[in-house]
Amino acid sequence: MNIKPLVIALVLGTSSLQSQIINPGLTGNTFTDGWQNLTNLNLPRVTGRFPGSASWTAPIAANQVGSNGGGQYVKTSGNGFTSGSGIYSPFVDSGFRVSSGAPLAGLDTIVLQVYASTGEQGIGILVPPSLNLNGGSQAFVATDFALVYSLFGGEFDPDGNGLVSFFNNVYAYQWDVSSFVGSISSFQINYDVRSHSTTYGLRLDQSDVYTQVIPEPTTAVLLGGVSLAALLLKRRRVSVRS
Repeated sequence: MNIKPLVIALVLGTSSLQSQIINPGLTGNTFTDGWQNLTNLNLPRVTGRFPGSASWTAPIAANQVGSNGGGQYVKTSGNGFTSGSGIYSPFVDSGFRVSSGAPLAGLDTIVLQVYASTGEQGIGILVPPSLNLNGGSQAFVATDFALVYSLFGGEFDPDGNGLVSFFNNVYAYQWDVSSFVGSISSFQINYDVRSHSTTYGLRLDQSDVYTQVIPEPTTAVLLGGVSLAALLLKRRRVSVRS
C-alpha cells in the first residue's frame, strides 16, 4: 500500500450544489450516471417523510440529463429523506448504496463522487464506500480517494448542545477492477454518512480502460477556487482482485 499526502483547498462563499462534482475524464468507452436536485420539490416521496426511518419505496434512478448506466441510489439503514436541500439523515448514522445491474462491458474502473455536508463532529462520510461485485460481499476499498472540494456551509445546532460548523464536501473514490477475473455483471457500492449530514448529489462513472483520475494535489486546489486554508487528507492505493 502506497500512501501519499493530498493537500486540498478550503474555501468560503456560495456555489451551485451540483457544479462542484467534476467530470473525471475517463478514457475508453464509458457510462455516466448523475443524481441531482435530490429535494422534496423535485422527487416523488419514495423516501418517506421526516425523520426518514422507513424503507424507501423504491431506489432513486439517476436523474441527470445524459445518464446512461442505469444507476440506482437507495438508503440501506438509518434515516434519509428528501428535504428542501437534499437527502437529510437526522439523529442517526445512516447507510446508502449506489449500484448498477447492467455495468459497462469490459469494466475496468469505477469512480464515485458524493457531494454531502458534514454532520455531527464535522464528519461527512463516516464509513468509506466499499465495492461488491456480482452479488458478492468482497467489500473492496477504493483504489484511490480524495476530498476534491470543501466549502464552508455555516453553523447549526444538531442536538441542542451548541452551534457547530459544517462543510459541503465532494468526496471522490476510484476502484481499479481491471485485475478482477471474469466478467462483471453487477456491482454495489455501500457507504455510511454521519448523523445530520445532507447529500446533495452523486456521480457514478464507469470505463473499460483504467486511468487514474483522482486529482493530484495541485489540481485539487484549483478545483477549490480561492484558497483560504488547507486541509490534509491521505491518498491510498490498493488492489482489487477476485
